Amino acid sequence: MKAYVSFTRETNNGDTWETSKNVRILRYAEVLLMNAEAANELGQSTRALTSLNLVRARARGSIAGVLPSVPITAQADLRQAIRNDRRLEVAFEHDRYFDLVRQGRAAVVWQALGKSFVVGKHELFPSRSHSSS
Repeated sequence: MKAYVSFTRETNNGDTWETSKNVRILRYAEVLLMNAEAANELGQSTRALTSLNLVRARARGSIAGVLPSVPITAQADLRQAIRNDRRLEVAFEHDRYFDLVRQGRAAVVWQALGKSFVVGKHELFPSRSHSSS
């Protein structure tokens, strides 16, 4: 559950998770960062920079000098810039672990923090058994 639903401010139906609020599953900044990541991996650095810098411009607002636009176009450097901005943008939204697993970096990052991480085990989830009865 993302942090966008408040049972004290929106109407809800008793003990259920139903609410009258439009629950945002993905924020616009997340969509822009996904676009930046995909474009960069496809070698489209101009498109990646456009999406990344839109996120920075939205965060910066009218405050000059804060979060300047990223000028780099080298794929590896741009990849790192996108990852850093994603880490900051979705902080406290419980996405970091899944990003690290998706990027194939979970073991390295967790082990560097002294955390136990077993490759082939901790990035997997139990599957539901399906019976054909």
